[in-house]
Amino acid sequence: IGVIDRLDQQRQQLFGKQFIDALFKLRKGERSGILTSKVGLHIVLVTDRFDAKLLGITDLIPPTFQSTVMDYIKQMLTVQWQNDAFAQAFGEIVTDLKKQAEVRVFKENIP
Repeated sequence: IGVIDRLDQQRQQLFGKQFIDALFKLRKGERSGILTSKVGLHIVLVTDRFDAKLLGITDLIPPTFQSTVMDYIKQMLTVQWQNDAFAQAFGEIVTDLKKQAEVRVFKENIP
């Protein structure tokens, strides 16, 4: 299944809340019995657990520990700025096209 976040709504909808709750009762190294989810039957081995904690700006983010909180914030802000710039440019293009367009209404085609 991979890494599961207790608050991940998509996983809860996919597998079911009871299944997710059962996973979080397991300890590191513990193997479940047969668990039933909305998508089938599972046997789960918990290979690692990360307790919830507040991270500092320079802390590495689990589970991969490949980037810091600061790196993540920079990445998210960059994506947001890119999306905003795209939306603005797209809006300007549409506005220009509307000014250039000739719009004709064919009343006979309107029910």
